Amino acid sequence: MKFFVIDNNGDKIYVTFAYPVERKSDIPYEFTVFCETCNEEKYFYRQDVRAETGTDSVIGGALVGGALGLTVGPQGALLGAILGGLLGANTDAEEQRKLHRFNEG
Repeated sequence: MKFFVIDNNGDKIYVTFAYPVERKSDIPYEFTVFCETCNEEKYFYRQDVRAETGTDSVIGGALVGGALGLTVGPQGALLGAILGGLLGANTDAEEQRKLHRFNEG
């Protein structure tokens, strides 16, 4: 997941944390973020933080699976791409569940 806040100008500012974050309760109640656009520190509250997906695992899984399958031949590349895409889709579904849990909680 990628975390961000929206400032008063409507700009999206990405936030990184030095520790694992799965729920909003994992974030301090109040924190500061340095805005590189306006060159100043801004204060935000944990409820201001939103999350969005960080990857597209279906495409990555299909590409890796297809590349690995090439060592076996064209049928292996096709099978590898299909299996990789399915595994990637499962990862994307789990990411969506985590996003929903974070953004709603």
